[in-house]
Amino acid sequence: ECLVKCVPLTHQYRMQTKVERIIQELEDLSGRLETTKQKQAIEDTIKILKILASLSEL
Repeated sequence: ECLVKCVPLTHQYRMQTKVERIIQELEDLSGRLETTKQKQAIEDTIKILKILASLSEL
């Protein structure tokens, strides 16, 4: 019974940490970009990833 409940939670946790790492890498990349257009694209991508991550928690 525990496996039925724990395995999906473990999978969700792994996915969440992957998304958090991707977001962190994008934020680091954003700091190194020169053009405003590139920075805006990265910021928009980060917003989308955060929304998707919050939806997957439901």
